[in-house]
Amino acid sequence: MAQNSRIRRVYLLNQDYSFGQQVAKMAREMIAARRPDIEIVGDELHPLGRIKDFVPYAAKIRAAGADTVVTGTTEAAAVARALEGRTDDAAPIVPRAPHGPKLL
Repeated sequence: MAQNSRIRRVYLLNQDYSFGQQVAKMAREMIAARRPDIEIVGDELHPLGRIKDFVPYAAKIRAAGADTVVTGTTEAAAVARALEGRTDDAAPIVPRAPHGPKLL
């Protein structure tokens, strides 16, 4: 992220428990220290293991204008499928929506 000048607007999406909270905290700190030009356009914690449909989160990410999603969620594949507009259970080929935010 520090070397990728195309990253300008980041959305943080993590699980609401100690690990997810720590990922969000460290992401904010590292972005501020290494890339203060990056705008954090969203910072959200979702319930641990209870979300199966990430389409509403994908809509929030798109509405925020994020070009990158930083996540420590164990459901990263589901987030990627939602960003791709898919509803099936197949894993994404790459964790990147073709015309949307990149998932990190």
